[in-house]
Amino acid sequence: MVKISTADSKKRNRSFIPSVEQINADKITQLSHKYWASYNLADHSPFDAEIVEQIYQSEVVKANFQARRIALLEISQYLENYLWPNYDNEKSSFGHVMSIVCMVNEKSREGVPIWNAFHAHEEKFRQFFQRVLQGILDEGSTSLNERCAILYFLNVAFSSLEVDLVRKQVQNLVSLHVWHCLSEGRREEEFKRFSKWRKYWKAMLKRDEKESEEKKKQNEFYRSFFKNLIKNFLDLISDQDYTEPSLSKEFLLYCERFLELTIDLQALLPTRRYLNVVIDDLHLIVRCQMCPLLDHEDGRLFSQLLERLKFYANFEICNETGDPMSELEVMNVHYKKITSLQEVIFAKFPEMRDFALSNVNSVDTRAGILKNFQVLSPEKIREIAALLNIIRDASDESIQKQLILEAMVFKYERRLSQIKQLNSMALYPTEEMIWDENVVPSDYHSSSGQVLALPKINLQFLTLHDYLLRNFQLFRLESTYQIRQDVEDAVFRLKPWRAENGSTLFHGWARMAQPITNFAIVEVAKPNLGESKPSRVRADCTVNLAVRNEVKSEWESLRKHDACFLITVRPRNSEAIRYDLKGDFISQVGLVYVRGCEIEGMLDANGRVIEEGPEPRPFLAGDSRTFRVILDSNQYKLDMDTVSVGNEDVYDTFNIILRRKPKENNFKAVLETIRDLMNINCVVPEWIHDVILGYGDPSCAHYSKMSNELTTLDFNDTFLDVDHLKNSFPGYQVQLRENKSNPGLLERPFKITFQDTAKKQAGEEPTDVDKVISVEPYVLPNRGPYPANVPNLNKVRFTPTQIEAIRSGMQPGLTLVVGPPDVDERHLLRLGHGEEELDTEKDFSRYGRVNYVLAKRLDLLTQVERLQRCLNVPGDVAYTCETSGFFFVHHVLPRWEEFLLRTERREKPEEDVELVEKFFPFHKYFENAPKPLFKGKGYEEDMEIAQGCFRYIKRIFDQLDEFRAFELLRTGLDRSRYLLVKEAKIIAMTCTHAALKRRELVDLAFQYDNILMEEAAQILEIETFIPLLLQNPEQGRIRLKRWVMIGDHHQLPPVIKNMAFQKYGNMEQSLFARFVRLGVPTVELDAQGRARPSISSLYKWRYKKLGDLPHVEQLQEYKIANPGFAFDYQLINVGEYNGVGESEPSAYFFQNLAEAEYVVATFMYMRLLGYPAEKITILTTYNGQKALIKDVINTRCGNNALIGQPHKITTVDKYQGQQNDYILLSLVRTKTVGHLRDVRRLVVAMSRARLGLYVFARISLFANCFELTPAFSILDQRPSKLHLYPSEIYSTKRPVEEKVEADPLVINDMPHMANFVFEIYMQKIKELEALNPPVEPTPQLQPRDKLQPTPIAFEETNVYEKPAEIIMNEVMPESTEPQQDIPTVDNDTTKEQEQDASDETSGSQSAEPMEVEEPKTTG
Repeated sequence: MVKISTADSKKRNRSFIPSVEQINADKITQLSHKYWASYNLADHSPFDAEIVEQIYQSEVVKANFQARRIALLEISQYLENYLWPNYDNEKSSFGHVMSIVCMVNEKSREGVPIWNAFHAHEEKFRQFFQRVLQGILDEGSTSLNERCAILYFLNVAFSSLEVDLVRKQVQNLVSLHVWHCLSEGRREEEFKRFSKWRKYWKAMLKRDEKESEEKKKQNEFYRSFFKNLIKNFLDLISDQDYTEPSLSKEFLLYCERFLELTIDLQALLPTRRYLNVVIDDLHLIVRCQMCPLLDHEDGRLFSQLLERLKFYANFEICNETGDPMSELEVMNVHYKKITSLQEVIFAKFPEMRDFALSNVNSVDTRAGILKNFQVLSPEKIREIAALLNIIRDASDESIQKQLILEAMVFKYERRLSQIKQLNSMALYPTEEMIWDENVVPSDYHSSSGQVLALPKINLQFLTLHDYLLRNFQLFRLESTYQIRQDVEDAVFRLKPWRAENGSTLFHGWARMAQPITNFAIVEVAKPNLGESKPSRVRADCTVNLAVRNEVKSEWESLRKHDACFLITVRPRNSEAIRYDLKGDFISQVGLVYVRGCEIEGMLDANGRVIEEGPEPRPFLAGDSRTFRVILDSNQYKLDMDTVSVGNEDVYDTFNIILRRKPKENNFKAVLETIRDLMNINCVVPEWIHDVILGYGDPSCAHYSKMSNELTTLDFNDTFLDVDHLKNSFPGYQVQLRENKSNPGLLERPFKITFQDTAKKQAGEEPTDVDKVISVEPYVLPNRGPYPANVPNLNKVRFTPTQIEAIRSGMQPGLTLVVGPPDVDERHLLRLGHGEEELDTEKDFSRYGRVNYVLAKRLDLLTQVERLQRCLNVPGDVAYTCETSGFFFVHHVLPRWEEFLLRTERREKPEEDVELVEKFFPFHKYFENAPKPLFKGKGYEEDMEIAQGCFRYIKRIFDQLDEFRAFELLRTGLDRSRYLLVKEAKIIAMTCTHAALKRRELVDLAFQYDNILMEEAAQILEIETFIPLLLQNPEQGRIRLKRWVMIGDHHQLPPVIKNMAFQKYGNMEQSLFARFVRLGVPTVELDAQGRARPSISSLYKWRYKKLGDLPHVEQLQEYKIANPGFAFDYQLINVGEYNGVGESEPSAYFFQNLAEAEYVVATFMYMRLLGYPAEKITILTTYNGQKALIKDVINTRCGNNALIGQPHKITTVDKYQGQQNDYILLSLVRTKTVGHLRDVRRLVVAMSRARLGLYVFARISLFANCFELTPAFSILDQRPSKLHLYPSEIYSTKRPVEEKVEADPLVINDMPHMANFVFEIYMQKIKELEALNPPVEPTPQLQPRDKLQPTPIAFEETNVYEKPAEIIMNEVMPESTEPQQDIPTVDNDTTKEQEQDASDETSGSQSAEPMEVEEPKTTG
């Protein structure tokens, strides 16, 4: 496809958004009300097939399958309430079938559940599916648009293999039956390669013979479907006229959709196993390569898709076993093909003996093959091709000679291995990739129906190499999208223009970019052995930092390995102009080249790199600074290859260097880590390998299926008492065993033995009779005489589900814990008693722990010195850890052994009681312990106390022995590495950090057995996978035993800023969510402890069985009503003000002034009643509204000590994982629902509040949305106008159940609320003045006085009477171009490209395109 500018793309996609008025007046809405709308089921007219046909022809076909019309039908529940219930395979028209197809496609685009409506009618769905397949093959009656829709439907179906209903239908199309389409010779060739398939084939033929005639006919249709579909496609592209300058959009879309479907089929093992041979036999790829469309201007996307298809068609995998093929195995298969070709030529064609006897390397290239076969006649070529099973019939003269030659090249040409291709790839994106709209779309939306040349994160993957490669490509492209935003922003700010001499000058200024004054390559190192690229390329880049000191300091602080970009611009304009930020970037600034580089360091005055370290940097005079940078060797080689053929040297042209924010600049390290994993034998634990790829039994990694399942588990103090234990295992019979050393003990801690597991481990099949657990209490050994030595016991009464999660986490294998909002999943895997010393104020960083160990060592040596004095031992034994060790061996241990000898049990028990206290050698040391040290009640008790005292002392010397290495290691880095590898029991890091530091950790021989991942549903798939491989395998095996993932796939997914990668590439799918889709067993926690039960009901429906923990009903704060409010949650309807609802002062920057003022007025009301500001959070669903609310807050009450600021003003996406007592939520939209239609975002929004939730929205819009119905049907049960009790104050203790006698104050609308708040405010001011009379009269309130709230009608100039767009332009100026006329002013700091965790991108299911905010400015 032709490259589309950002402006054109936005304009195209914005046309999909209708207003509420348009929706209500639309014909579809009126028909919906009459025939199928959910809100008036009793008033519907009977089903009319003509209505379906009429809607299909007028609203879909005539509208050219416009997404807007289809979206309106889908939102109205056309499929669920009308199309599917009334579908009859015998009577329903093809228009009815296509209407269902369009609805399914739209649901897929919007990311809502697709197949729910079909599950109860399996046979009906089979008949419907067959009608769809017949429809796409019937070319005479089906248009290209209809066939495109069916191709999309098939792609959706093949992407839903986890759904049984769908899988049963699609598997018939790709089973071994399709080999009926092969010639006998080609089929025999495949059977020789894989002998098992011959057995399967014969067994299948026997089964088919027993089938009925009707079934045989049906099977024939299914097995020949793809053959006929491919032939139809090849006929279509061969009949097209390519002389036209512009090809039809329908034709191009059909070709692209067809290749997209074929790629996706090749990228899944179940679908490619047999179909790959059919595709090869029909020469689909070869015929497409010969198609003139590749050379046509409109064929760029087709060409890119074809390259992806070629890649997967030749993927290095064994189609029979699904095992990856090594480079050696691939080479052996290739040599076997060539030698078989030479054997055939040698035996049948003596005139070609030279070819038959040639060395393989001389004939397995394209040139070698064409040289030897192009000279042959067409008849001879066809004869050879028939013998090689390339064609079926040698006498078929319609087969062109060139087609056979190309097919032979495709089959026998030597290919560069995929890993070598990857290693030769440049990691930094160049200008060709950055602005290629087919690869990195600037503004993609699923409703557009656009096909992209992107990899997809599907449910299954071919091999680990395929898994890593797809993630590598998508991660690289997502980084490229962010890089493009940074480049465009910085270059626009620099305002380049062309001088008279042709040089480039800069009229503006940018914080993150500087003009280059000099650039020179200083080193091109020789290639390493076996490589053609330079081993290293270094250059010096000089800039003039005549900027503010803090900006200069930022540039001078660039660290080693920081990624920067070198840019060449050649602007066309001969004077400084005002750029159009929404226009085409490249044509405006004249961008030519972009290359990446890595900082090595800044040079000092002598030209040496300044090393990083604790020493202060040398002083450098002047503003000129030179940075030594390392260039990408692969890219340098490619550029030099182009120079050798007469092109320009890129490295002589750079005139801008761009740096990026450190937090956004880790892409290169992550990409290198992924590439490293693909270059090694990536060993994943056997028990999780198939689950990661998506094959086999999804429960195979569950502890119940593991061969090393533990029979006995030590639950320590998990259970509060025996009753708690019994209630925690409802399916088991509990047997209590007595502790042998302490009969009658029935207190925790407990060890539990599972009898069914024991029987299973013995090789027997357990039954229900074996569901017995044996419980054995035990006594923890005494740890010392001090109160701090007494272990803290668990106080949480875990539910049975939580106990199951704890049990699963203790067992080997994979544990998935689904944790709904605030279900205390943090307790599930407890850190042991080390948590007693956990202090969040301490520094748990690498060097913080080193400092802690050093301080702890000194403290322990002080204890040794005190013990030395108590034992009257001379010398300086506490000088080092080594001397203290000698002290323990020669003085402490002998005294203890002597004590044990002297306190052996005697014949008279009454004498034993005094022995322990009499001979105990450490009385003086423990004189600061609670008295008495020994109770004197019995020998055993006193002896256990003595043992505990010795354990306390021995633990001191054991720790000192561990710390001894710190006396030998001198640097903080060495000490931290030793601590990491040898001492630390629990390592905490982010998944991103694990990806960045993997190579370092592996080099340190880092090892671990267990992984615990929190918020796993919010982590990118690849960043979840890399932590599995932070250690080298031992004897070909990874020692990882347990993997616990805790998350909630019902809440928002990982943050992906580009909608194309998020939706089309499915990059937003976390590994946690994919495991859930695959059917991996999960433990879904069933009790929340955050919100009132009434508020939790707003999101409980999303979970299978979510209850409330007892404390949300028992604690006093949950029993008290919210002071000043009639309800603890309420949905408040907000109408338009001055005819304006939502607005967009800039593209996708959605704002709603009425809601913003209403929310702020409510916040002020709460503050005036005495609510603490830190207990109130204001949330919204869009960044534009967040900016508007912040502006209103700052204007009304930001500096007012009586009101102040709320705890936080942010977006729903950004607030995931956080909570507050009171939430004020603004939903903003008044025309379309927007991305709140994503139920995951709704769940997050509804679950942030503990005590009070007040939602401000256009009720008529959101309440009628099908996906939001469960929550909004509950919200809608309460009045839509805000009900208040202003006579109450925050300290009021009104029970929730208590009915207030007085009628509430009903707030009619936003101006009413603002005026009312102003009255309360003025009354409060008078009360304060009466208590504390001012020395001078209180000044009159002035408009926009920041010391007072100034809402609505108490300003002389009423702000609400201004047009809404004027108000919003005060927040977001109409011009988003930076004001850079004064270079000393920093205009780059307010850039809004971070998008607050992609509120307008992540997980968006709206009918509008991705929200991309323009930068705000400060002038």
